[in-house]
Amino acid sequence: MQWKNSDTTTGQVVAGGEGAGNGLHQLQYPTDVLIDKETDSLIICDQG
Repeated sequence: MQWKNSDTTTGQVVAGGEGAGNGLHQLQYPTDVLIDKETDSLIICDQG
């Protein structure tokens, strides 16, 4: 999910949509999740 302007009530799916797959918007085999506090980013590691 991606939230803009500190709006925590609505968001946009940016990864993992439309089931498993190898598209840029899909996850095949997620293995780890990291949070980068410096950039305020959520990073998903995927083997797919």
